Amino acid sequence: MSSTHHSRSASIAIMAVAYLLAVIAGVASISYFNTSDPLWAMIYADLVATVVIFIFSVSLNNSSLYDPYWSIIPMGIVPYWAFFSDFDVSIVSRLATILVCTWGLRLTWNFLRGWPGLVHEDWRYINIREFSKKLYWPASFLGIHLFPTAIVFAGLYPIYLALAAPELNSTALVYAGAALGFLAIVIETAADEQLRKFVLSGPEKGSYLKSGLWSIVRHPNYLGENLFWWSLAIIGFGATGKLVCFGGAIAMTAMFVFASIPMIDKRMLERRPAYAEHKAKTPALFPWKGIKPS
Repeated sequence: MSSTHHSRSASIAIMAVAYLLAVIAGVASISYFNTSDPLWAMIYADLVATVVIFIFSVSLNNSSLYDPYWSIIPMGIVPYWAFFSDFDVSIVSRLATILVCTWGLRLTWNFLRGWPGLVHEDWRYINIREFSKKLYWPASFLGIHLFPTAIVFAGLYPIYLALAAPELNSTALVYAGAALGFLAIVIETAADEQLRKFVLSGPEKGSYLKSGLWSIVRHPNYLGENLFWWSLAIIGFGATGKLVCFGGAIAMTAMFVFASIPMIDKRMLERRPAYAEHKAKTPALFPWKGIKPS
């Protein structure tokens, strides 16, 4: 067994311990704050778990430890709301749990199989390190840890509203939202698999993926991710008729359109000049012209 494999195995073990402790601390916080409100119970637990992961990030000097939090914690929040609260078990609770856990398990697996271990830190975090210097860890806590926790919780909020609704406003919309969610998982899975095969094929320096889904939009994995969060919004709106259900999805899409995609495109242009042609003629996120963040 190679030293790299040892390092990666040790990294995964450390990550597992960190997340186990984060979950334990989050569950303990529910009793500590003594709340019976399932919304606030998960807010407290989510924040406490985020702080625990941040402490590990600081101690290991690597903010990438937080990366799988995005997909792991929702698999605890939604089942808690669905089956461990006072809400009636319904088609919404079953659909939402299956949908979120399917998405979460797949995304977590995709992260773990490609993660080099704690020897690696995401290039975006390295850029923040270089820019913020001595203020890196406050910046990391607010921007890399707390902000994603907040926006993911906002994305899950429609499910809470749907479960709390006394009766469904539109069963058809709930099913449509669930169908969109599973379609989103298929799109994101296909995009990730195409990218993985491209990387493993040993492409020439300066080349980039422009076939399959990647020929339709520049970031089909992000398209799938965004559609997933919109699916939760539609489920929530279908159950409640409340427009607030779309708040998290709108914020999520704005983050990708105005932050994530421009950062990645800038890096691609710096490392692969030929990417400029692909960028000029291929939409960034949605498969139609007009929404093309620079």
